[in-house]
Amino acid sequence: QQFLEKFSSVLKEKGLEVLKVNRNKKWESRYLSLSKEVSWISQSKSVNRSGDRLHVPRGLLWMKKFSTKPKDQSVKAIDKQGKGGILFSKLISTAITQESQKVAPLPKKYKDGKFKNSVLVTLIGVDGTGVSRTVIFHCITREDAKLLCSGCNLIAEMLKVSDEKK
Repeated sequence: QQFLEKFSSVLKEKGLEVLKVNRNKKWESRYLSLSKEVSWISQSKSVNRSGDRLHVPRGLLWMKKFSTKPKDQSVKAIDKQGKGGILFSKLISTAITQESQKVAPLPKKYKDGKFKNSVLVTLIGVDGTGVSRTVIFHCITREDAKLLCSGCNLIAEMLKVSDEKK
């Protein structure tokens, strides 16, 4: 619960600056945020779903410029091919990964700047059409990468467990 609140506040209030590889294998600067829409999860095991409930954001969003405007922090920004973000219900896994030869090398302006010691994170999910999708990010620090991986995996797992109870 506490970790989830920290994860949510960091992404909603400041955003998490990352580099995201696009479909043309070029790196682009993006800010990660969470959707304003939430999914409610029952914490009790009772069939009638009474008792404690908590909510989690429905989606992870990536945007060119960080914004706290409600229209910018909406899952409506995600299209069927997954452009703009991913729903946590469609997320399979998020992990810190080793530098891969398949990924485009970082341009010099990023390599020499704040992304000098960046950490690669791979997110695997399914887009709105059911097609498997891999999204690769460079996080500025290992702490950012751990926060992103742990937060995304926790929410995806909570939603999966919640769906199994229904």
